[in-house]
Amino acid sequence: MKFFATYLFVFALLYQTVGQLAVIAYFRANQAVIASTKCENREKPKLKCAGKCYLTKQLKNLEDKQDSKKASKEGKTELLSYVSSKLTALAPFVKEKTSTVFNYLTNSSIAHLSDVFHPPSF
Repeated sequence: MKFFATYLFVFALLYQTVGQLAVIAYFRANQAVIASTKCENREKPKLKCAGKCYLTKQLKNLEDKQDSKKASKEGKTELLSYVSSKLTALAPFVKEKTSTVFNYLTNSSIAHLSDVFHPPSF
């Protein structure tokens, strides 16, 4: 089950980054079926479309999805800049943590042994 989840996760990442290649590979593998069933110009054989209209439509849909994801990320960037500007306005009211310094008269420890431990020999 772990391997299945791993492969599924890797496939999802690769499909996201190489989406156009996957759409083109699917089109090439099924071009005859797409040309006969999904092509808008199948009644016009003089155009020699062979399903390319379907391919361009799928690539445009993929590009629109990626553009919408980029637009949503830009909105998040604006929100972060707004929040950071509000936090810098509060900076004069934030008290900085000061470290305390302990000065001991002697640098000794109770747990310190004066001589080295040697295990017994038999």
